[in-house]
Amino acid sequence: LGLAVVGAKALLASATAALLLLISSLTALVAAMSERTSIPDAKTLQRLRSDYGQAQSREAPVSVAMAQQEPHKEPGCVKKTHRYFCGSVKATSYTMLAMISFAALFWVPIIWYVIVPAILNMLAGATSVNIKSATMADPTATNMKVSAVVEINNAGPFGCDIDAFNATIHSPPEDSAPNGRPIGWMVVPPFTLKGNGPGIINPTTMVHVTDAAAFNKMAKGMLNGDDVPWRMTSEITVWSMGIPFSISIDKQTVFPPIELTNYATSNLEMSHGNTTTNQLVIDADVSFYSSSPMRLEGFGTIKAELYYSVAGNDPDLSPEARLRQGGPPIRDDHVKIGECHMYDYRVEQGMNTIQTKIFLDANYATGQSLGRWASEFDQTIVSVGPTNISPFIDGIWEGANDMPGSSITLYTATFVTADTLVKGYNPKTGEPCKVWDGGIDSCDRGSTVMGMNPFKREWFIKDIEYETYLEQEYEYSGTFLTKVIPGQENVEVPFTGGTTVGDLFNIPAVSFSCGRSNVLGRTFSKPGMWAGY
Repeated sequence: LGLAVVGAKALLASATAALLLLISSLTALVAAMSERTSIPDAKTLQRLRSDYGQAQSREAPVSVAMAQQEPHKEPGCVKKTHRYFCGSVKATSYTMLAMISFAALFWVPIIWYVIVPAILNMLAGATSVNIKSATMADPTATNMKVSAVVEINNAGPFGCDIDAFNATIHSPPEDSAPNGRPIGWMVVPPFTLKGNGPGIINPTTMVHVTDAAAFNKMAKGMLNGDDVPWRMTSEITVWSMGIPFSISIDKQTVFPPIELTNYATSNLEMSHGNTTTNQLVIDADVSFYSSSPMRLEGFGTIKAELYYSVAGNDPDLSPEARLRQGGPPIRDDHVKIGECHMYDYRVEQGMNTIQTKIFLDANYATGQSLGRWASEFDQTIVSVGPTNISPFIDGIWEGANDMPGSSITLYTATFVTADTLVKGYNPKTGEPCKVWDGGIDSCDRGSTVMGMNPFKREWFIKDIEYETYLEQEYEYSGTFLTKVIPGQENVEVPFTGGTTVGDLFNIPAVSFSCGRSNVLGRTFSKPGMWAGY
């Protein structure tokens, strides 16, 4: 587009027009001079002599007559070829006219078709094209709508109008294609530029993609924040001062990169479970930041795959190590845990928040991720997408998605007493457990755990198994004393032939010691036991 600067060509065109005007004027001048300086014939000379008393011609002496027969010479006319400049005014004028006509017929085509295009190409090379902002919208399988704010620095002195033209888009240079490879085409609408300075145009067109793989590679670089050059070639028609000029252009520009950062998932809310697909459906908000003037809109619902590394999200890792081990690129230890559907996907400069649905698959990695989230651990999930838009866009994004842990503590408190841990109780009657009947079906012993639901929907927990740790390490020792529950010393144990509880628990004391540790113990829920919130 920068060749719009070729409005300078109009200056040479004006010079040519002036030359043609000069030729026309000289022609009229010669004609006028021809009429005023005509040479009289013999009869006219005879009449003139008669009027002035010279009716009869006198014969000149022989020497004079012989002298009159010699060729007439004027200073400077030393050769025969100079007679066109030394003759009559009429001959000289026609000679000058012929020479000017020859020069016009010979030099004007050279100036018009050789010198002027060379000057225009030189001006075109000095023209710069800068894309200030752009919007990509409504992608299909083979094309996408693009509108932009473009600054063109016209190096020419005159303004010009550019006809609509068909431009070929080339990818950045690479080893197999030093000049890039054609990846698509577009029709650039007509526009007008002012001379000698920058001008702003707002073209809107449809980009047709012919090489999806090359376009996809280029788009990946743009989403990674790289400055990706676009090269455009075409044949255009430039109008300046009412005169059209055909010019070849080959210009390179850079589209603003689209670097999306600070991806985060928040406001997770368990929606429902799909027993057909064996998936857990969660509503969530996905937010990210864009510093680019490039906008994306009209993309509809975008689908992305989610991958999780169990080892790369170990709670003991630092955030930097977690991003390095659990983030992109996808490695062998990454497991697909589901996909994310982002509705009405659009990107604007600044902070963006999009409503999403997350479909989690039922597998080991998903369970580890949910447990760590409920345990308030931050995690890193890798998203890859989109997967449903078009061949030249799908898969251009592979990035880390930071998922902060739940803001609600799952287990808020636990306590242990002699009544709950040692004595126990019958869950059906509430009475203390019998010594001879302490099975799991009739006696519950253990700690009491209290918690809160991190989700906004009722859910159920069963088959609980967790380890309890102290905040500090302790080293301790003690003695186990066998002591009968007060009031049961004389109770007879059934089927023992009169043995009492006191007799049964007459066991010597046992001492023990434990090394320094922060492990308190492991807790199991009874088989079939569940808790509802």
